[in-house]
Amino acid sequence: MRYEYIKSAKVTIKNNILYVLSTELNSYVAAFIAEFFRYQLLNLEKSFSFETVMSHSSKVNFLHEAKEKGFKTYLYFICTSDPEINKSRVKLRVSKGGHDVAEDKIEKRYYASLDLLKDAFLAVDRAYICDSSIEGEEQSILFEKNGEEVKFHKEIVPQWILDYLINHIIKI
Repeated sequence: MRYEYIKSAKVTIKNNILYVLSTELNSYVAAFIAEFFRYQLLNLEKSFSFETVMSHSSKVNFLHEAKEKGFKTYLYFICTSDPEINKSRVKLRVSKGGHDVAEDKIEKRYYASLDLLKDAFLAVDRAYICDSSIEGEEQSILFEKNGEEVKFHKEIVPQWILDYLINHIIKI
């Protein structure tokens, strides 16, 4: 399905140049273009950062590729304690004129990104894990990795961090 959107937008790559021949773009075409630039920067060995929902294993694979090319890799993972919070925030965004995301997609992506958290955490040089469950509360780093060293910044961490990360990486 994604390929059809890209094909209809007349997006092609020739001689390492990206051509977009349509003015009708959507999120799938934008994601394709962003991926093109990520790989260009990777191949040119230029520093960069990118944002992702990280609900697909290709993003973790990309972290591995970057490390293999000698990049220092960092993960800033911000999550909530419940996908219902995310659904509520999307509704708020839509009420302010922002884009919508179907509730089933929000939930699917929420759990998919958590399922990939351990692999992403282990793949990177440094990682910072934050929780943004409480509206209006300043976010802070709860759990951090620097090389092989891991450190808690709070005595109590949300259950999702225990379930999807800590219980998988710390041998008790």
